[in-house]
Amino acid sequence: MSNLATVTHLRPSQRPVERRVAEVEDGYTRLANALYEELIGADLTKNQSKVAHAICRKTYGYGKKMDRISDSQLAQITRLPRQKVNKAKNELIAMKVILREGQQIGTNKNIEEWQIEGCHYSGDNVTALVTKSVTKTVTALSPKQGHTKETITKEKRNNKNTMSESVRTECEKSPDRHEETDKAFEEIFWCAGMRKAGKKNAASAFRTQFREWRKTTRGTASEFATMLAEDIACRNGKQFGFDRLLPSSYLNGQRWNDEKPETIQPQSKPSSAITVSKTGYVFFDR
Repeated sequence: MSNLATVTHLRPSQRPVERRVAEVEDGYTRLANALYEELIGADLTKNQSKVAHAICRKTYGYGKKMDRISDSQLAQITRLPRQKVNKAKNELIAMKVILREGQQIGTNKNIEEWQIEGCHYSGDNVTALVTKSVTKTVTALSPKQGHTKETITKEKRNNKNTMSESVRTECEKSPDRHEETDKAFEEIFWCAGMRKAGKKNAASAFRTQFREWRKTTRGTASEFATMLAEDIACRNGKQFGFDRLLPSSYLNGQRWNDEKPETIQPQSKPSSAITVSKTGYVFFDR
């Protein structure tokens, strides 16, 4: 008599998986086709494009042309660090793709005002280095030994390492090449009201940050220093600990990209209810 075996089929437990489906009923953004197509075709960087679309979502998505939008809100949508969001936003404002009115920002609907070409760095440009003279290595036969290379004298070695005239001109620039940058640092930035300490380090940081800023804006050193001076003016006395911040730390940390403190509007004093005439009579307003 044979024994019967019971076979149990073990199946993995199947849980319902929620599908994410975009529906118009959940909300939509009413955006002009011409503006949307221009954003798609614009020659923007990845971060600039993400921030521009995020601003459209935060404005037109709520039926507004402009609104107060913090960098933290944009960072949450774009999934970018807040500092990168702020940098991309400022670049879009410089290109007039985004408009700023006080604390509010919004997309510029006047597409003809956009200044995108040349406003951000393009890696396609390669500087070609051309040398006029070509050094030729010659192998000569020594009368004493077999095939050996020609003895290179000190004079020949110097001639071999001689650079072309164009390259030598670039390398031997005068020390005055930083004159305009140092002048803007001295006359504008250093007098903007920050703590006067570590001037040498601050001057070096100013040169470095100006070169980075110029890649995206093509601006001058005076414009860069003026922009920093305006940022310092709106933070002095309003941002905690700003009076103790070193200028070099402000520059190296690109603190001008931080969110600006809100401006508190002064409240008008109530008019007095008592009026005194020239003759000495006192009148009470009721």
